[in-house]
Amino acid sequence: MARKFSLAAPPGPTSGFLLAFFLLALLTPMPAIPAPQDPLSQALARVDEKKYAEAETLFSGILRQTPDHVEALIGRGYTRQRQQRIEEAIEDYDQAIDQAPDNVKALGNRASAWFQLGQPNRCLMDCNRVIALAPDAPQAFLLRGTARQSVGRWAGACQDFEQALKLAPNDPVVLNQLSWQLSTCPEPAHRDGLLAINLAVRALEQQNSPAIGDSLAAAQAESGRFQQAVTTQKVVIRRSLGQVSDKAMATYNRRLAHYLPNARTWVTQA
Repeated sequence: MARKFSLAAPPGPTSGFLLAFFLLALLTPMPAIPAPQDPLSQALARVDEKKYAEAETLFSGILRQTPDHVEALIGRGYTRQRQQRIEEAIEDYDQAIDQAPDNVKALGNRASAWFQLGQPNRCLMDCNRVIALAPDAPQAFLLRGTARQSVGRWAGACQDFEQALKLAPNDPVVLNQLSWQLSTCPEPAHRDGLLAINLAVRALEQQNSPAIGDSLAAAQAESGRFQQAVTTQKVVIRRSLGQVSDKAMATYNRRLAHYLPNARTWVTQA
C-alpha cells in the first residue's frame, strides 16, 4: 500500500495566518513498504505515531548507510520540521532536491519550511516549481496564496485560493482561507462578505472548529451583521478556553472588541 507523510490540517487563520505545515500532507506518496522490518517502514511507523525524535534517529541510520537516500532525507527533514528545527529541515530538503530536482514532495516541504521560517519569497519560488510539476495539487495553491497574502499580493492570493477551491471544493482549510481573504482583505475589490459567509458555513459543515467560527464572525461583520458576529465570536472564545495559546485568545478578544461596541470589520495586515 502506498504511504505518505500525513499531517492533520492546521486550524484556520487566527489573524490571516495559515501554518504552512498543511502542505506536508500533500504530494507524492511514499513508496510501497516491502516488509515490517524494513528501516524505512520503521521510521514511517514512528512518524505515524508522532514519535518524531525516534523517527529522526531511524532516518539518520538509513542515511549513514545511503547518504543520498531521497525519501530518508525528506523524512528526516519532516521530523526536524515537526520539532521546530527548521533550518536543519531545509538542509535535508536541499540535499533531497539536489538528488531529485523535480521531487514535488521535497519542494513542497521546503516551501512550507521557508514560510514557517518567515521567508515568503523563497516559499513562493518553491511553490511555483511545485505547481509547474503538479498543477492539480490544491495545497500548493493554498500555500502560495497564503505566502502571497503575507506580502500583500492580495489579487494573486485570491486567485490561488479560488484555484485551490476548484481543485478541492469541500476542503475545510481551503474554504476557510478563502472566506478569511474575502472578509478581511485590505483591498475592497477583494472583499465579499456574503460569499465569505457561505464559504465559512461550508467549512464548518466539514470541520466544526473555533478557528473556522472566527472566520465566520469576520464574514458576518464584513456583511454588516455585527450582532451575529458578536454572538459567533463569543462562541469561538468560549470554545477556545484552555485549547489555544494566550496569543490566539488575545486575538479572538481583540476581534470581538472590533465588532462590539465599535461595529468595525477586521482588516488583515500583510
